[in-house]
Amino acid sequence: MKGRPVSESRVLRYPIDIISVITVLAAVSVQIGAFAMGWPWYTMFLIVVLMRQTHLVEHNHSHLSIFHQSFLNEILGFLCFLCNSTPFEFYKVHHVRNHHAYNQRFDGDEQDWSSIFGFTTAHYPDKPVSRLYYVLSFPVLTICQSLIDVLRAPDSRMFRRFCRSTAMFVTASAILIYLDPLSFLFFFFIPWIIVTFGLGNNNYSHHHGCALSNPYNASNVFTDALYQSLGFYIGYHVEHHIRPDLHWSLLPDYHESIKQYIPAENYRPNQPIAATEEKDHSLSTEKQVNSGVVPEAGLNGAERPVDASSIGRDGAGDTFIKIATKEEVGASRTMVLDVKGTKLTIFNLDGDYRVVKDACIHLAQSGIEDEDVCPLREVCPIHGAKFDRNPGAVTGPPVLADNVECPLHGACFNIKTGEVTAPPALTYADSYNVRVSGSDIEIEV
Repeated sequence: MKGRPVSESRVLRYPIDIISVITVLAAVSVQIGAFAMGWPWYTMFLIVVLMRQTHLVEHNHSHLSIFHQSFLNEILGFLCFLCNSTPFEFYKVHHVRNHHAYNQRFDGDEQDWSSIFGFTTAHYPDKPVSRLYYVLSFPVLTICQSLIDVLRAPDSRMFRRFCRSTAMFVTASAILIYLDPLSFLFFFFIPWIIVTFGLGNNNYSHHHGCALSNPYNASNVFTDALYQSLGFYIGYHVEHHIRPDLHWSLLPDYHESIKQYIPAENYRPNQPIAATEEKDHSLSTEKQVNSGVVPEAGLNGAERPVDASSIGRDGAGDTFIKIATKEEVGASRTMVLDVKGTKLTIFNLDGDYRVVKDACIHLAQSGIEDEDVCPLREVCPIHGAKFDRNPGAVTGPPVLADNVECPLHGACFNIKTGEVTAPPALTYADSYNVRVSGSDIEIEV
């Protein structure tokens, strides 16, 4: 199933996603066919396999919409909902905006609802909850948490989509139950239960036994051919968490570019020889971050070491331009301004001024669709993190000594160099050389 999109079509963002569309249509067709034609009860085992595939399509669709047209994206989301009983909006809320934003974190205000550490019997990071309890509680917790979050935004597009799709789902289910309750039980309800519990088991496996000290050991990589070929490469889970905006067909290539950073113990079911050998000859991710050299993840999956001396200046020279005055910045710790179409943030560190580009280094690679913006908060389509944008809210990130914290994802950057000091970011933030001439604050361009 490996493939690289050559060009976008007018309908599909990635032509290879015709596989995704066919998968969903096939699953729904088999369910309806089994119901209408009175197929044997054991057809439900085929339906379970196909239903799992629709979950994977819905998962991928929630990260990177398959169609260019919004109405087609909504139709596909509803078909997945009808097939597997999981509203597309729940994937957006629970998986994208929560799990990917706060992966396995359950030790602060922002918590991963699906964390294996989010239980009173667990202890982060060395004592997760038992697999059995996690799997049994997974459906209830995810449904309840997602429903609460959707219902709290009644003026959002997501809420309206959820109401439309839920009304159609309930109506369709009621008609099917009325026509043949036994067939509905075998071809819809029982597969829903089996696959939903299976999702909990899969999520537990993806993160169980991980050190969680950096992005490369926060998930597991499943290398068996069957898992990869039937799973839209979801087995490349480290890669997916680092680059959730990357199309599923590109994950194998991206894996090749970062596999030297993934510890051998994070591979399942075995430890690749290549990864074990390369681990002995390379710096650990934490050492690289501390030394000022971090792997940069580009859109094409390529990696290159980035040195602190090379960042923040595209074709840098000795020309300085004025961007503000000390009086304008005043005693405030931060100030956001627009300079020739580029948003910059000025940091006032007790009279020592620093300037970085006011942009998420991941967000620039994807972009936000209107449907992904709630009225009360912005939502990052990469990690799903939220930040307040009400009038009067702080627009600049908080200052933490020489570090700044991204309000979208929580990543920290050194103001002076742009160096990453805390994940999930892996690339440098654009910083600028600053000089103060009288009362003028100037940057080198």
